[in-house]
Amino acid sequence: MAGDPGTTAPFERPTWFALALRRVLRTTLLPWLGREHRDAYEAQFDEASRNAEVAVEGIGRLINRHVLALGPVVGAVADWTRHYHGAQRRVAAEPRYLVYTDLDAAIPFRPEADTLYAYMVTQVTTLAHDLADVLPRKELKRTIGAFTDMNEIAGEAFLRYPTVMPRLTDHDRLSLRVVQALDRPVNCCPSLHIAYSVMIEDVAIAAFAPHPDKARVLASVRAATRGMVDSVLFTKQHAILDVAFGMLCARVIHERRFDRPFPDPTALLDPATGSDGIPYQAIADLYREACERHARAGDLAGALGGFLADHRYPRVGPDEPLDACFVDSATGELVYRS
Repeated sequence: MAGDPGTTAPFERPTWFALALRRVLRTTLLPWLGREHRDAYEAQFDEASRNAEVAVEGIGRLINRHVLALGPVVGAVADWTRHYHGAQRRVAAEPRYLVYTDLDAAIPFRPEADTLYAYMVTQVTTLAHDLADVLPRKELKRTIGAFTDMNEIAGEAFLRYPTVMPRLTDHDRLSLRVVQALDRPVNCCPSLHIAYSVMIEDVAIAAFAPHPDKARVLASVRAATRGMVDSVLFTKQHAILDVAFGMLCARVIHERRFDRPFPDPTALLDPATGSDGIPYQAIADLYREACERHARAGDLAGALGGFLADHRYPRVGPDEPLDACFVDSATGELVYRS
């Protein structure tokens, strides 16, 4: 969907309510962002605003048709905030592992991939409504529980092994600017964007495949999942290691929660159908090693800690500037761009 919101069905027809909300957001958000890049932000505003509009519409549909599902959905979002942002606050003064390697540095910075990155919360609220249409309440709660379980094991990894990415800010993209203003680049591994995307596709296939009327929703979910790997890497919000461990996060919880086979997430990493500049094979190799380490360690945080130590990822201070360096994946040493 990155750069083309029309490929995702919920973006296609804004309601009168969405248009009214867009006007409110335009008058409140644009002044907050300052005058720099104002023309670019104005041109992008309708596309960027659509994420917020669809999220609010999704909550409205839940209230209208499945009000009993609203509590667990809101609870899952609050649980994500507690684990993710709570961990960021708790490790704010601690050293963290820099996971941005030479392989990551070689990936081009394409900030225009930000639309899909910002789509995650929107997709959660939209999916919840469609799942509530077809799943019994008990199964819906079990499915939502998979997401809170991922928050929990990812949160443990964030606290035990804080990680960090450089923050690239030389761009004029509205959605990415808002994301960067709200989200510090700490605790990027595992990527919950990837873990959520993999789990969303997993539960959508199981729930919607027997329902032909949900075929369009399922196609939308699968398109978003396949684009999320590119989006998190092109926007430099995550490193390839974060992607691999995000996939592992989803696998661990799938195997805890469900008795159906786990779809191999490396199917998302096919170079023949992917984007130029992303080392899909390297990500697949990292995922397989992460799975092997998890089998030995028994928990996600332990697998991550062993990986970081054995591959000699450097630890950096909380105030160290990182915009001009990366890690040599062969030696584990910091390399500064000339």
